[in-house]
Amino acid sequence: MKEIWKPVIGFEEAYAVSNQGRVKSLDRVVYSVLCGSFMKKGNLLSPFFRGKGYLAVNVFKNNKKYTKSVHTLVAEAFIENPNILPQINHIDGVKINNYVENLEWTTNSENQKHAYAMGLNVAISGSKSNLAKLNEQKVKQIKWLIKHGAKDLSLAYLYDVRNTNINQIRHEIWWKQVTISSEDFPFNEM
Repeated sequence: MKEIWKPVIGFEEAYAVSNQGRVKSLDRVVYSVLCGSFMKKGNLLSPFFRGKGYLAVNVFKNNKKYTKSVHTLVAEAFIENPNILPQINHIDGVKINNYVENLEWTTNSENQKHAYAMGLNVAISGSKSNLAKLNEQKVKQIKWLIKHGAKDLSLAYLYDVRNTNINQIRHEIWWKQVTISSEDFPFNEM
């Protein structure tokens, strides 16, 4: 594929981006207090990893530095966005593949669904969540106590959760996969 360069949106005088995901500074006249005006030769910018594995570059305008994601620069320059969609999806799921053919404008919802379908995001729920206060053993204890007449409010206080959490367990809305038998006495661990 032939490499095509277009101006970086918002930085047209100083930078260009290619359909292959490369960014360069342009030849331009700059002014220095020490040297006066002189021609500065353009060069390819070295991308670096930004949060969550995306490549980014630093660009400058009016002596101010801006960090820009490469995939955003490519999409803004090469892909029309008539519906003004807010996010850019990497079609193959590889965040460093910033070729224009691998990018598409999308909604947040579509982007998240694609990430889950590609196995890039995995839903963390239940006791595996770092926010969880309950685990399977504690839920067995709660279910045993409910079976033996404990009230939701008392259990909520005992396990430091909301009353509605206990109610969801009582009605098998949450933690329905955890069962106890009549012989269970789940207080061996807490």
